[in-house]
Amino acid sequence: MTVLVSDVEASRPEGLSIAADRIADDSGRLSGIIAQQRQQLAELRQSWQGTAADAATARGEHDLARQEQFRDRLQALSDALPDGGAQLASVRGAVMQVVDDLRRSGWQVSDDGVATAPPFFPLPIRAMAPAFTSIIQKLLAQFSAVDLATANAISAAGGFKQSPTKPDIPDPPADPPVDEGQAEHGSQPWYSRADDYAFKEVAEAAATAADLRGWDNAARHLQHYLDNSGADLNVDVDDVLHDLPGAQRQTDALVNAEVARIVEEAAATGNYGQPIPFQTGWHDYTVDQATHPDWFYAMGSFEQSVSGVVTVHPPTTPGGKPTVTVEYKTHIFDRYNWDNGKSVEIGGVTITDQQMGELHTAGLAQEYNVRGSSTTYTYTGVAPTATAPVALPPAVPGERVPR
Repeated sequence: MTVLVSDVEASRPEGLSIAADRIADDSGRLSGIIAQQRQQLAELRQSWQGTAADAATARGEHDLARQEQFRDRLQALSDALPDGGAQLASVRGAVMQVVDDLRRSGWQVSDDGVATAPPFFPLPIRAMAPAFTSIIQKLLAQFSAVDLATANAISAAGGFKQSPTKPDIPDPPADPPVDEGQAEHGSQPWYSRADDYAFKEVAEAAATAADLRGWDNAARHLQHYLDNSGADLNVDVDDVLHDLPGAQRQTDALVNAEVARIVEEAAATGNYGQPIPFQTGWHDYTVDQATHPDWFYAMGSFEQSVSGVVTVHPPTTPGGKPTVTVEYKTHIFDRYNWDNGKSVEIGGVTITDQQMGELHTAGLAQEYNVRGSSTTYTYTGVAPTATAPVALPPAVPGERVPR
């Protein structure tokens, strides 16, 4: 379950410490009662012998054992509550400090932790939005993990058996900054658009040529640009990873690094068996034109991120290695636009970035975002380390999307 900013704000971790004090008092009073009853039982043994006396003292010992067990649970609860409360209070303080500081500075922070700067802020300041969003969302994930660990610790201390609730795989990070592309859509004067109408026919021919050549993705992305909707285009990330070994290797490296970090923390704290969510930032990947022209003309370069949930299991033998269960996804983001000063040949048709970009400013085509997430992949086995990564499952291509 995803924790929201409002959930953290409404939480009152200090209540756990107050409850711990009350439970400690109850435990102390119960210890006094148990001591009195044990003294009375000892006196009964001295003054009463026989079969009936033995049966009575046996029942008394049984009742005292149950009371002592209950007292021990109370004591364990009073020990667990302050630890969880202190950790939750620390993370809550960090979340609210970042959120409150941003809001006081004029920023907006949504309930899921997305930070948005006012439009009149300078561009370098607005470009910091993804970094602030990443910080807030990682703190929210940390609060969720500590909350879950505290709940499990309380359940264990109270003698209740509770299976850990596995959190959802985190969503992709906030969109990364994009280059400016061309001017505003439709900003070109109407009287200067005649050549753009003619060139759009050339661009349509390029899309058809790419399709005939088998460059399905290049044709689909170009045609979406020419369709002039500006709507997001979903990309099949499983296909991307299957077709581009370098992108698959980048996913594997990101997952291994995150899991190794969480395994190291679990070994240091003994926090085994708890599902821990993770999410990376965006990482650039550039497609090689010579070996993968279809994806090169479709996206060129794109941003790549992974997120998932990992559970670290303790070693089964002393000195052994822990094992892990990992579920994860790969996310991709790209801005489909055209920069001046470049040209490409698609299906035998040479087109320049300036010509393609002017279709956007003429209102005849429109830039858009490409995004997508893979299916969920699962790895169970030996835990990776910073110097010894493990082999993860390869991507399985999905059903190819027709143009």
